[in-house]
Amino acid sequence: MMHTTTTTTKMKELTTKQEIESWSKDRIWSQSGNNQSDQVSSGAQRVYFPKSTEEVSRVVKALPADTPIAVVGGGCESANLAVSANKDAVVLDVGGMDWVEVDSEKNEVTVGAGTRLQALAHAVRDAGGALPIGTGGVVGCIGYTVNGGISGYFSRRLGLLGQRVMRLTLVTRDGAIRQLTDASAEEDQQLFQCVLGGGSALGIVTSMTYSMASETIFQAGGQFIVNCNDPAGQQDFMKVALTFMKEKVLGRGELDDSVSMEVVATPDSMLICTFIFFDTFEGVSRRDFLEELRSAAETANHTVVVDNVTQWSSWFEAASCLWPVIASMKGSPLAMLQHCCGTVGAPTKGDIEFVSNVWLGKSPLEQAKQSIIEVRTLGGAILRGRSIPTGNARHQFFADMIIAYDAGTCTRKDAETIASQVNTVVQKAALNPGLIVDFSGTHSQPDDAAHVTTGETIFGGAELYERVKATKAILDTQNSFRFHPFHKFL
Repeated sequence: MMHTTTTTTKMKELTTKQEIESWSKDRIWSQSGNNQSDQVSSGAQRVYFPKSTEEVSRVVKALPADTPIAVVGGGCESANLAVSANKDAVVLDVGGMDWVEVDSEKNEVTVGAGTRLQALAHAVRDAGGALPIGTGGVVGCIGYTVNGGISGYFSRRLGLLGQRVMRLTLVTRDGAIRQLTDASAEEDQQLFQCVLGGGSALGIVTSMTYSMASETIFQAGGQFIVNCNDPAGQQDFMKVALTFMKEKVLGRGELDDSVSMEVVATPDSMLICTFIFFDTFEGVSRRDFLEELRSAAETANHTVVVDNVTQWSSWFEAASCLWPVIASMKGSPLAMLQHCCGTVGAPTKGDIEFVSNVWLGKSPLEQAKQSIIEVRTLGGAILRGRSIPTGNARHQFFADMIIAYDAGTCTRKDAETIASQVNTVVQKAALNPGLIVDFSGTHSQPDDAAHVTTGETIFGGAELYERVKATKAILDTQNSFRFHPFHKFL
């Protein structure tokens, strides 16, 4: 099913500094914690609001060849590279292209460039489907997907969201409209693959079609939440939880997709263990599966706040469970720093100790009260899926550091201290021989000048990295599309 838009009115555009500043205030969800300024605004010379692929094409064709082009999608973006842009740039705000269409016969769903994950989730639920979406409803579907599309809850069973893309529409720098699939001719097939991990560096994706799984793949899910009393207790129980993750979840086999586990540490010394059981899970009962964690919490005299791993009876309940939490993350502005680390195979005892003692223990959670540390299981269906250029496709164990605070209530000195602490933790992780740092496009910090990683790490290997670079060099000879998470590498 193809979506068509008929445009009868002149495209909206902003040209004055005042208009653009007002727009950027509305569009900026957060600022990078590397930016210590009191306010972030756009430096763009003009902002367009296309409502169709054809309008995107017309704008791009009309711009001089050396014009920098930034694309702002439908959702939030932590570093705001596209919104901020620079004084020479033209911005295309495609937030108005926010439509979803379902083809029930083919079990496919198509989204426009401005669609957010929340709208996609509602459409998939109504169609009796399931997809590996992220936990933030305000995140843009296409931006999320072209950075790989990791889902901590669902990827073990359903792969990355990028691996479920069937078709996409891409507007290249010359204004050409290209319809791409995995079954295209060899040149287009390579471009299709590169777009699914190369971010917005290669062109402007205006629509994308996903293959849905059946909602029946989801059997049950829920949480085991422990009050660890203090940071030391939280670090100790994190080791217990991650050892359980290694032995009982990842230990079921690198291709096993029967159960996923996520552990979240919060600034108030809580540890939230989330489990999703899929249709391939067998053996002990779901409740008995957690018995070791219950015993460990009792031995440590920790209070179990929630113990119900069957509280979610549907894919949609699990997919939407954190929407209110993420929506409550606000500031004036909200400042964020994001990094990740992980292992290709199961973590070693040393990896677990490092994530517990340093990645968690030395991160500035107490100073940045909206922060979380997340540790997730990958592997499974991801390893069997289509090869796309993202490091996430190679890993089984994945730890996020999401540092967030209200910049409006934080002094410049305190903000600098928070950034310095984060940088110290990341540097220590980079020295740990068992961990790979910043292999995720959606969780790495693109404007962090102090931290150096490699394109091979970000894109999942030298071959895929070289392929994306070569494609970029052909399609965007003057690097017009430079406002994206991978600008340091492409």
